[in-house]
Amino acid sequence: MKKENLTDEHLIFQDAAKAFFEKEMKPNNEQWEKDGIVSRDIWLKAGSNNFFGIDVPEEYGGMGLDDYRYNTILIEESVKAENPGFGHSVQNDLVVPYLLRHTTEEQKKRWLA
Repeated sequence: MKKENLTDEHLIFQDAAKAFFEKEMKPNNEQWEKDGIVSRDIWLKAGSNNFFGIDVPEEYGGMGLDDYRYNTILIEESVKAENPGFGHSVQNDLVVPYLLRHTTEEQKKRWLA
């Protein structure tokens, strides 16, 4: 994505995503490819870095940012780190929007946190 389309907040997020993928994921890509699975630990680390549920409202534990540029940044940085198998896009682009639109209040509180 062109930098002129990003705010300062996006650039900070991009730097964090790049550092995460380079440090935490790239060194493990080969092993995960052999194993056929990305470790659960990395999913938890990604979650603690707010890389999931970016558009989930704050009341459910998300960042409340309805801005697809954040998801695009994650996709781009994942590809740059040669890690297309992480699958965060499935979570952010398919699962979360479905849960936001098609679940009850009780389910949102339980599943989006």
